Amino acid sequence: MSEKLKTSAQRNAFHLWCGQLAEQLNDAGLDQKVVFDAMREGVDIPWTKETVKENLWKPVQRAVVNKHFSEQLAINEHNDIYLVLHRWLSSKGYPCPPFPSKDNYD
Repeated sequence: MSEKLKTSAQRNAFHLWCGQLAEQLNDAGLDQKVVFDAMREGVDIPWTKETVKENLWKPVQRAVVNKHFSEQLAINEHNDIYLVLHRWLSSKGYPCPPFPSKDNYD
């Protein structure tokens, strides 16, 4: 089942909000350069399965095996990518679960 699209009321509310935010940012003297510089420092956004794939796995995949799509990976390449990502995450003190195998797959 596909998700329902936003309603015209939601679209109108979104456009109204964008205009209001633009006015408030301008009134506060916060031009685009100031806001973009702050965004580059980071925005608190929770991780999802999709953002892990796009922002962690795929850049390492391209660097390690020079392939853009996971469907192109050979059997051993998942492990090669995982090991690089695991080593980096662990070196930063970040969690990294073991790669699923038939022995540890829930």
